[in-house]
Amino acid sequence: MGIRFGQFGRINWPAMDAKNPPSPPVDPLLYQAWLDQPVSPAEAAALRNVGIDTIKKDPRLKGKWLKLSERLRGLRRRDALLMP
Repeated sequence: MGIRFGQFGRINWPAMDAKNPPSPPVDPLLYQAWLDQPVSPAEAAALRNVGIDTIKKDPRLKGKWLKLSERLRGLRRRDALLMP
């Protein structure tokens, strides 16, 4: 799943490796696109160093879950990190 981002077209991000998560881009424009990318609950939990159940029950994330497909849910990376 990529992100539509103006003149740059589709940006494809690599899947997260649990042991070596990808570092965020240095370019501010690409960093904002990186923050807005949807992630799985497992990756969101890994970003905050908490369990998956904690992410699912966090009241601050209520209403911020995205429906990625019929069964799959996710969060924006920005919401998982609790950034404004």
